[in-house]
Amino acid sequence: MIGAEDVFDRGVLGTELAENLSQSQLTVIAEAGHTPSMERPDAFNTTLSEFLYSVPFVNRLAERGIDGGPDFAVG
Repeated sequence: MIGAEDVFDRGVLGTELAENLSQSQLTVIAEAGHTPSMERPDAFNTTLSEFLYSVPFVNRLAERGIDGGPDFAVG
């Protein structure tokens, strides 16, 4: 995830990372800069949860009622 208003690197690092990781998804968080997880936590957490639930292993855990505890950002 990158912030749409990132003035530090203009999203270049996140874009390069996404291009070099198989099965990655690049998401641009509107109205966020270099730290979208702190600037737009709800949008960040929603995007992260949606991505994690798209991973078959995580989805199977969720179906079994395993959420990973308070530090696991799903659900």
